[in-house]
Amino acid sequence: MSIPLEMMKEEPIAIIGMACRLPGSNDVEEFWSLLMNKEDAIVKVPEWRWVEEHVDRVTAKARKSQAGFLKCPVDEFDAKFFGMSPKEMEFTDPQQRLLLEVSWEALEDSLVDPTSLQGTQTGIFTGTWTRDYVDIMNRLRSEEDQEFFRSYMGNSYGATAGSKAHTIANTVRLKGINELPILVCS
Repeated sequence: MSIPLEMMKEEPIAIIGMACRLPGSNDVEEFWSLLMNKEDAIVKVPEWRWVEEHVDRVTAKARKSQAGFLKCPVDEFDAKFFGMSPKEMEFTDPQQRLLLEVSWEALEDSLVDPTSLQGTQTGIFTGTWTRDYVDIMNRLRSEEDQEFFRSYMGNSYGATAGSKAHTIANTVRLKGINELPILVCS
């Protein structure tokens, strides 16, 4: 079913659920608290974050650098909940795992029963930026994984986030648009 353009221009948009993972905050409430208390989530990079084989090349200046880090563990992801195989999970960028978790949390926050959205023209809009996990996996993958990796992850910046937007839509069984702008420097 196609919606006429004129009707789409006048259709209201509502943000009814929110969720986030940001440095120093695992959810919207923690983020709000951070802002209200004027706290800074930017900290010195912990020593354990430096890659052991490159530690000898890390300069004193670099060791003093600061950054924002997520508090949540990115390796505790319920792939089965999203209908992902262990192999697919292995190749899914941690950023995309977080996207799936946070999207589901935003849906829960909205107090909308996901089953009530099944078959509706509800769209998923996700932004993407980097593909550093693809580069890491390219260096680490075995010969056996090459074909799976190439066909699943693709070679574009948006391939992984696009597939996750599709995973969200399939999990809830939505029929709307899945948009994936490549944000880069926006």
